[in-house]
Amino acid sequence: MELLIFNPYGNLPGERWRDYRTTMLAKAAARNQGHVMVYASLLEHRSQCRRDPVALRVEAAKIGVDLVFARHFVKYSNVSIRRGLNELAYGLDFLIYALRNRNNLRDTKMYCVEPAPIASFFCLAVSILLKKPLIYDVLDLFPESLGPSIGSRVSLLVSVFSWLRKIRLSSAAGIVYCAEDYQAMLHQFDSPSKVCYLGVPEGSDGRSAFDSVTYKSCQAFLREVGCVPKLIYAGSIGSAYGLDLLIDQLIVNTNDFRLVLIGRGAPMQLAKIQSRIEQSEGKILLLDPVDPLELETLYGLFDIGVICYRGSSPVSMPVKFYDYLKAGLFILSNCQGESSDLINRFSIGYIANGDWSDCSAGLLVGADFKIDQFEKLRETLDSRLQHDVMWEFIKQL
Repeated sequence: MELLIFNPYGNLPGERWRDYRTTMLAKAAARNQGHVMVYASLLEHRSQCRRDPVALRVEAAKIGVDLVFARHFVKYSNVSIRRGLNELAYGLDFLIYALRNRNNLRDTKMYCVEPAPIASFFCLAVSILLKKPLIYDVLDLFPESLGPSIGSRVSLLVSVFSWLRKIRLSSAAGIVYCAEDYQAMLHQFDSPSKVCYLGVPEGSDGRSAFDSVTYKSCQAFLREVGCVPKLIYAGSIGSAYGLDLLIDQLIVNTNDFRLVLIGRGAPMQLAKIQSRIEQSEGKILLLDPVDPLELETLYGLFDIGVICYRGSSPVSMPVKFYDYLKAGLFILSNCQGESSDLINRFSIGYIANGDWSDCSAGLLVGADFKIDQFEKLRETLDSRLQHDVMWEFIKQL
């Protein structure tokens, strides 16, 4: 089976993040004699930097993926008109590419990561014009996620974008979604659907990371601090994540702690975080993103993994949940939904209030944490298993 992946946002093989959904699906394709082509943006979503197409094509070829890049992009902030313009440019480029190469797409199914509220209409148009089955993968409940970002203006926008989403998903040959919570939104559609979790990532040998600059920086930062809570947050440092709220509460309400932040974000948000780091009196360290293999090794230096979102985020099963689960870290989270249910059911973490006002209580619970119920949950949420099942589901549509 041939699958064309349409995704303007996700990271690609060779970029310094853990495998994205589309990469895990591509690996499942290789295990099951399938083939994947990814139509990608020239703009990396988190850093807003231009990608290097030549280097990334080499990395993608290692797992059997053909990589095609859109020609145009517009830099943007997270919730902005410019983000819509970027999706418009990406979608138009894809439409032109698909029509010019229609003869090469004869036996191809199309897979669209949701949400991409403007760009995905171009994917829908191509699927109709070329008569290709289109599968949507719902990774985030947009427009519900607009709420924490735009406040009182949310009602009208949620209604408009919900209506547009209904148009898109009504045309789907099939729908995949990443959390059971999303079923409530999807029950209105008649298309075949299946939950496929992002899953606990595959194991790797992290020995080569022990000599890295980042690992040594963390070792030096944590040296001789005694039994204080050692927290790590690895991921995007954007306004939607509310790390500033967590840091404020830690500084005010916690006598001693160490927090390492690993990630990138927009310059304005990084400046806010940097000012709080200066107020922390040496208790917080900010580092650049690292290779996923290196990050896996770094987790061994810490006690607690942080999952952080601002306000009433609809995110249910964040990527970091799986990474911390694999590493055996106590999970300190203010994320609601299915991940919070699993954390409470298996006693593997603490669910804090949305504003982190009780984060100090979570640190106390984490101090007495014992690993005893991770293994069963790891096996159930294994990434290879989840994406082999996902590939088979798409194949049968």
